[in-house]
Amino acid sequence: MNLEQRSIKGNVWIFDLDGTLWEENSHVCIVEKYLRKKKYTNLLSRVWCRLSFSSYMNALDKDYQEMPKEAIKKFNPTIVKKTDEMIKAALSRKEQVMILSSAPNEIVNEAARIFGVPAYHADIGKKSEVLKNLTNQLNQIVVVTDNLSDKDLIALSNRTFFRVTRTRNKRKLKQYQDKIVFLEK
Repeated sequence: MNLEQRSIKGNVWIFDLDGTLWEENSHVCIVEKYLRKKKYTNLLSRVWCRLSFSSYMNALDKDYQEMPKEAIKKFNPTIVKKTDEMIKAALSRKEQVMILSSAPNEIVNEAARIFGVPAYHADIGKKSEVLKNLTNQLNQIVVVTDNLSDKDLIALSNRTFFRVTRTRNKRKLKQYQDKIVFLEK
């Protein structure tokens, strides 16, 4: 869906998915549930992720591509109450709401169905590019995320609600302190 044809009034709410709308990382949870083992969330895997994120993601993506896509439908995410309420409130005010996520397309499409809002895939660190391709008529951008990798969106936003899952993330966002409201987990 291209938003350029619409006259957008009020805020445009951009929500991240994993860790923001859903408590879990959907990509990891779906793969581990299908494999029936904690391949990506055990201690050794978390170290692997920190040392070689691209290698970790390549292995995760390979496992994801090899599993049947019906496994996605079996995923039952824990919806974060506070951010779900934020979506509902924005929709009740007739504001534009969308999800931008680095999760695979099938998961992003499932989120669109669950939340009843448009959802789009964007590679890590590229969400602002996807947003700019969707529209150039944004008046007020409000970002809701838990990811430091969404700094490109935070920089564009007028206001950001950052869901704090790690206290040290607050320090890393100091340059944006005038536009960030921290949501404690």
